[in-house]
Amino acid sequence: MVAPIITHVIGITALLAIMMIIIMYVGFMTQTMMYENVKKNLEIVARSLAMQLYYGITSNSNMSLQLDYPLVVGKNVFYNIYIANTSYILGVAPSLSDKLQPSQLYVLVMTPDKQVYAYTPVCNITFNGKTILVQNNMIVIGSGTVATLAIEINSTNIYISIYKIEVRYP
Repeated sequence: MVAPIITHVIGITALLAIMMIIIMYVGFMTQTMMYENVKKNLEIVARSLAMQLYYGITSNSNMSLQLDYPLVVGKNVFYNIYIANTSYILGVAPSLSDKLQPSQLYVLVMTPDKQVYAYTPVCNITFNGKTILVQNNMIVIGSGTVATLAIEINSTNIYISIYKIEVRYP
């Protein structure tokens, strides 16, 4: 009489253990996939913004440039955009010290908790004999805004500053 009860207890315990392992594995894989998705999306945003800035810098004319970027990059994942040269980017993300080239203008895109990030170089801070200067040394923009940058070019410098910021809603 005791043997069937022990058999059932062992079977149910094994079944519950297998179910818990499967649930934990699926949860882990889902989190990994979400992290990789956010990282890949941030890389795309960083490349796109770098290309937009490069276009503004190489246009060789004063212009206002409304940056185009998505509101979120994952399921309700907002992010911050940093535009600065190497030394100021390293102040925000010191872990990139071995990855960044000196004297470059960078776009760094990072989640607010600084766990997931992507970066892309725009160009050298000396471009066609002109020095690129960023307003207050670094421009920080949240993904919940629409930013318009002013690019002003004179004979010795290229100035990049925030012209207008508007809030956008999902």
